[in-house]
Amino acid sequence: MLSDPEAAIDEGVRLINSGAFFEAHEVLEVAWRGAADPMKQFLKGLIHVAVALYQYERRNEHGARVKYRSAIGYLTPYAPAYAGLDVSALIAEMNHFFKGIETGQEWRPLDYPRPRVRRVHPVS
Repeated sequence: MLSDPEAAIDEGVRLINSGAFFEAHEVLEVAWRGAADPMKQFLKGLIHVAVALYQYERRNEHGARVKYRSAIGYLTPYAPAYAGLDVSALIAEMNHFFKGIETGQEWRPLDYPRPRVRRVHPVS
C-alpha cells in the first residue's frame, strides 16, 4: 500500500476514474492515516468521493447521500485546486451526478458517466 500522499493520490485518482471505488478508498486510507493537515482532510474528501460512488454503485441511497455530502464538505475548502487536482471541477461533477438523490428524483442509470477526478493543467 502507498503511504506517500502524492503517490496515493495518483493511484487513488486512477482507481476512481476507472470505477474501482472500493480499491481507491483502500489506497487513499493508508496515506490518510499517516498524513497531517491540510493533506489529511483533503485525502478524507477523496476517500468520501470514492465511498459515495461505491455506495451509489451498490444502490445504497442513504450511504451514497451521506458520503456525497461529506465529500463536498471536506473538499470545498480546497477549491479551486489542490495537490494538482481540479477540485472545483470534481465538486461540480459530484453535485451534478448526485442531484437526483438530493432532489428525490430517480437514480441515474448505472452506466451514466460518473464524476472524474481531473488534473489541473499548468498555465503556459
